[in-house]
Amino acid sequence: MTSARVVLGGLSGAVLLAVAGPVFAQETPYDWTLNVNDNGHDPTPVNGTVVYSVSVENNGDSRAPANKLTFHIPQGGRATAVAGGLSPADCSPALPLPLPGPAVLTCMLPPMNPSEVLHATFDMVASEKGVLNYSFVV
Repeated sequence: MTSARVVLGGLSGAVLLAVAGPVFAQETPYDWTLNVNDNGHDPTPVNGTVVYSVSVENNGDSRAPANKLTFHIPQGGRATAVAGGLSPADCSPALPLPLPGPAVLTCMLPPMNPSEVLHATFDMVASEKGVLNYSFVV
């Protein structure tokens, strides 16, 4: 058991005793890696499609449980397709596409073995002029 004794003097001369219990650190046996690449042109014309290639890898030593991939679609953007290792059936809200922004698209990732990689693509259309920031989170 790890313990610490702390003595503090206050205006009234009171003594405070603090005892800390054991501290446990647990290593996660899996390690998610997320890579996102855009296959569009800079700048992309209004109503032009940018295809985002997304890969999720379990770099850990153990099978990783099912997880979520969350895609944030900004105002002025539209999700128009999901393909590859994910399909619209894996995602919510229930699609049909296109899904206009601002919106959050959540896709379920299956359990993954060590070193397993899931590849998917997300097609996005910029429906207005300006800078649009899309983000993906596992």
